Amino acid sequence: MNLLYDLRDWFYECDRFLFLAEVHYQRDNVIPSEHRFSHELTSSRLDDMLCLLRDTGKEGKCCVNSETWVTKDELSVLKKILDNVSSGKWDDMDAECVAKAKDIVRKFVNAVNGDIIRTNDKKGYPSLYDTCRII
Repeated sequence: MNLLYDLRDWFYECDRFLFLAEVHYQRDNVIPSEHRFSHELTSSRLDDMLCLLRDTGKEGKCCVNSETWVTKDELSVLKKILDNVSSGKWDDMDAECVAKAKDIVRKFVNAVNGDIIRTNDKKGYPSLYDTCRII
């Protein structure tokens, strides 16, 4: 279960990282890789986390549907953009590509939130989201 929260935090950091990449196209002196983040924001780290999540889901420790969160093409685009931003390959993409990657990250966040809610329901925990009408 904590893995879902960690993954959601990773995607929030990733969204911030990609925001800085968008800003880079307005101001060249903004370089996301020079900022401090709590997580390693690379495609290999994303692969590791998704693999670990799949294994955790198979063990029945949480309700995970990661294969349906985004398409394989979207995942590929996100990985490519993350690696390009991390390594400073600004000529291999543009602000539109970064915006597309941010949209994919938001799809991931919404899906992870849904899996967190399903896992809490499965465990019989009261839904804070329903009580507070957050979603």
